[in-house]
Amino acid sequence: MRGLLEGTITFLIRDVIRYRREVVYNNLKLAFPEKDDVWFREMQNRFYAFFSRFLLEVAEMINLSARDIEGRCRFIWHGGAYEVFKEYRGAVIMLVPHYGNWELAGLFLALRGGRQVVAVYKPLSLSLFNRLVNRARSRFGTVLVPMASVYRSIVRGYREKIVYVFIADQNPVHLSACYWTPFFGRLVPAFSGPEKIAMKWKLPVVYAWADPAENSSYDIHVINLSGSNKVYKEPGYLTALYMSVSELIVSNKPPYWLWTHRRWKHSKKFNPAVHRLIPSDIVIDSYLHARRLLEEVYRHPE
Repeated sequence: MRGLLEGTITFLIRDVIRYRREVVYNNLKLAFPEKDDVWFREMQNRFYAFFSRFLLEVAEMINLSARDIEGRCRFIWHGGAYEVFKEYRGAVIMLVPHYGNWELAGLFLALRGGRQVVAVYKPLSLSLFNRLVNRARSRFGTVLVPMASVYRSIVRGYREKIVYVFIADQNPVHLSACYWTPFFGRLVPAFSGPEKIAMKWKLPVVYAWADPAENSSYDIHVINLSGSNKVYKEPGYLTALYMSVSELIVSNKPPYWLWTHRRWKHSKKFNPAVHRLIPSDIVIDSYLHARRLLEEVYRHPE
């Protein structure tokens, strides 16, 4: 029954409404230019199949019990991330991509993370949908803070046992106030806020993503991004590291990223006289760092 429902939703979204079909296809072509059309169509179909599952799961979130959520998610910690997250007495920053079911992972984090969760969000244009999603997000005590208010929240809470969650892999609003860095071979603007906060208050930074597993469950991998002093000393390093980790994770399992977003729409707007480009040596160094972090994850998945 569940499979039939997901298949019906997939057909409606992909073939009847054709929701951002061209955007998804073009994004895949931009990210993987070496692939052929057969591969693009397969990935597009697999993306919409998972997207339908994701939409159903988000719709269910408002009524899922804590027991149901805990039965469908588990943490897998890597490279000292557990010690950083559990033992540090002050606040921790968690960076998350739009990958897998990040919403369900947020509920599990509130239930089992052992920290007060503060989710930093950008209000959606659809106010009714915004209220419904935020109601689901805050069910287990998560505090929602609009992006415009995050600095005030950090000033009050950076000494507390809080985790500030940023989903920061999509386009920022203000292009002049962000870093520019390669993402799948093309320059994109990237949020610099999490990096500025980490550097100013010397906060540990972890990265988490919800990898789809069997029986509609998720493995929530957590890695430590703050193991190198470069995170706190080299402007642009943490931002480039976050984007590099995101790129490698998406490359490993493309269908589970949110391909409906026009992530590369600003690529041609880069102006070296106005925008801040992360230096190439920092980009290369952070990419190699990301490779080392994920080699451990894929070599020792559990």
